Amino acid sequence: MLEPFDFMNPKFIYYFYQSESFKNQFKSKMNGLIGGVSIGKFKTINIVVPSLSEQNEIVKKLDEFYIETKKLKIIYETKISYLEELKKSILEKAFKG
Repeated sequence: MLEPFDFMNPKFIYYFYQSESFKNQFKSKMNGLIGGVSIGKFKTINIVVPSLSEQNEIVKKLDEFYIETKKLKIIYETKISYLEELKKSILEKAFKG
């Protein structure tokens, strides 16, 4: 099992695993028929680790970003739903006269 060191914020590592840098490194280490990565190769993935205070600030900003993203997604989905209802209503009126 991989565990972060004391100077690492676990959520910072979680966010790193979502990054393009991680994904590219991970893909470059894949092998075999099903594209697995051994634990040994996984442990060789490079992580740039800023100071703990910087990690905490990055995590805070990313948390805020994801909250705002979720809000925007809800707004978007609501507006799409309204548009679908409007479209349906217009088509009904067009065909019914």
